[in-house]
Amino acid sequence: MRVVLIGQRDPAVAGRAYKVLKDIVKPVNLSIGAVASNPDGLAADGAAGGPQAAIDGDLNTYWDEVDGADLYRLRVTFRQPTEVSSSTSSGTRLSSTRRRISTFSATASS
Repeated sequence: MRVVLIGQRDPAVAGRAYKVLKDIVKPVNLSIGAVASNPDGLAADGAAGGPQAAIDGDLNTYWDEVDGADLYRLRVTFRQPTEVSSSTSSGTRLSSTRRRISTFSATASS
């Protein structure tokens, strides 16, 4: 991204301004501090840490449930009503229909 400050030609000043702006608009992960649950009630699979492991911010923990279910659901409950603009998850693909979730995040509308 190129930052252009009108009337500013000093690259050092423009660089500092870019860093400040980037920090201000940085998305906040609303999932930290929320409560995760699995409404389907399926047991954790292997060394999975349960639903909370999907939102704890630690890439070394993960949420995974027993094999063979028709549907896998993760519910994230925020402390108060929250408007969410986007959500992302990352993990390991286990099959064409299953994924081990290591991180889940939700970000607020700006």
